Amino acid sequence: MSHWEESKILPDVTAVRESEGVVEIDLVCPADLMQFQGHFPEQKIMPGVGQLDWVAHFADKHFSHGLSVVEVSQLKYRDLMLPDVTVTLKMSFEEAKQRVRFSYEGEDKVYSSGIVKLGTFDV
Repeated sequence: MSHWEESKILPDVTAVRESEGVVEIDLVCPADLMQFQGHFPEQKIMPGVGQLDWVAHFADKHFSHGLSVVEVSQLKYRDLMLPDVTVTLKMSFEEAKQRVRFSYEGEDKVYSSGIVKLGTFDV
């Protein structure tokens, strides 16, 4: 088994709240997540690409069922997401535009926010 296969890539889900087109997911981001490895040696920080990967994963699970992220807009990183933090991923689906507005929030702060457009890639 390779290092990548052994590594944990998704945070722990502790709660999910769903209503029409809106999902809130409480996540615990343990220090052993693959995304923290090497980013950075002196202070582990959750990279933005890891946060986007989780949005894509949870958007697919709750809204798109097979669509991919084809565009990212209004992306803002506002605070550092450190190991062992608990965050709430808030996502709202705009079906007509096939996009998801998201934010990672916790303890009176917003870590990041943006919009991902869903679709298929023409090959």
